[in-house]
Amino acid sequence: MPNRSYSISIAVIAALLCVTAVAQQYSTQGAAQQQQPDMSAPYQITWVIPVDSGSVNQMIRLINTQVRIGRKNFIILISSQGGEVLAGLTAYNFLHGLGVNITTFNMGQVDSAANLIFCAGNHRYALPDSRFLLHSSYSLLPPGTPLNADYLDGQSQQIQSMNRLMANVLNAATNNKHVAEIEAALRGQKILTPADAKAWGLIDEEREKYFNPNAVIASLEPASNNGTPSTPPPLASDKK
Repeated sequence: MPNRSYSISIAVIAALLCVTAVAQQYSTQGAAQQQQPDMSAPYQITWVIPVDSGSVNQMIRLINTQVRIGRKNFIILISSQGGEVLAGLTAYNFLHGLGVNITTFNMGQVDSAANLIFCAGNHRYALPDSRFLLHSSYSLLPPGTPLNADYLDGQSQQIQSMNRLMANVLNAATNNKHVAEIEAALRGQKILTPADAKAWGLIDEEREKYFNPNAVIASLEPASNNGTPSTPPPLASDKK
């Protein structure tokens, strides 16, 4: 009898150990599943600072991080006074060549070089009271800069080149239906309402709401005096 009781105890202990091991395995799997981000949720970046190499580099870092973990949907909310055309062109080329779904949204003003980033969207929207500003590129010369004919000619060529680059992007976004109007705007200045932008094909439609409750949210930070972000760019953190 003692031997039988001992055998039963061993069997019970073995069964308990098996149950505990299975429970731990399911617990570990469940925790791993909870920690994995939801890749179907869009990644939303708010861009309310000037377009320059610093802001473009921030955007590229944020999006590259998300693309590497498999995210395919991005939203860029824009209200920017513009900035550097070549920086904007870099952002456009980067976004346009990613092969992911990009939605851009004018939530206030899309001025100057910010139009390049806006045009990178596969889907483009604007709030009813927002605006678009198009104008010619220009060059700021430091006081005391010596001027001669060759220098002025070189500056003129640079301005014309930047205007052509901007026109190429705008024409592609509007399916080359408003080439003359775009060229005229880039020789001077033109403000477009959302209705104007829709007539040009620059936006798909006006929308009164831009917030996506399922989005993972980040924003671009302004640079400090030493040219670095004043605070570190937000890390990707999916909602629980």
